[in-house]
This record gives sequence, C-alpha cells and structure tokens, in this order.
Amino acid sequence: MSELSLTKADEEFMTKLIRILQEHMNSPDLDVNFVCDTMGMSHSVLYKKIKGLTNMSYIEFVRDFKLKIAKKLIEEQNFSVKDACYHVG
Repeated sequence: MSELSLTKADEEFMTKLIRILQEHMNSPDLDVNFVCDTMGMSHSVLYKKIKGLTNMSYIEFVRDFKLKIAKKLIEEQNFSVKDACYHVG
C-alpha cells in the first residue's frame, strides 16, 4: 500500500479544517454550513475535498475526529466517558 501524499494546499486545507473543529468542537453551530462559511467554500467543494482526502463524508469525518479526541481524553487524562462526550459535544 502506498502512503498518501498531500499537496501543500491539501495540508493547509486539513490544518484549517482541524483548527476549526478544535475551536468549535462543542458548539451547536458546528455544522457543515458554519464550516463552509468559515472556510470560504461551498458545501459541494467542501464535501468533495474531504471525501477525496479522507474517503469520508463531512459527518463521518467530524464523528471520527470527535471520537479520537474523546478516546485521547479518556486514555490520557482519565476523563470519564460522560465527561469526554460532553467535552467533544
């Protein structure tokens, strides 16, 4: 299996997306429209970019991101499952 190689633009896109998710993780406003507005792109462009880079939809990517953060909080900082869930929204 070959390693995925990202262009500089793809790396910047993912860095910006992850920063937005981290900053607004437990906000009720963290929906696809908010992310599209913040990143300055349409829903279809955002969806295609995420799908092309991760093979996941926006919802799958956000869910996976939040689950990884929750897992880290539980394992490394001894959060309870309830507290980890609350923290990641």
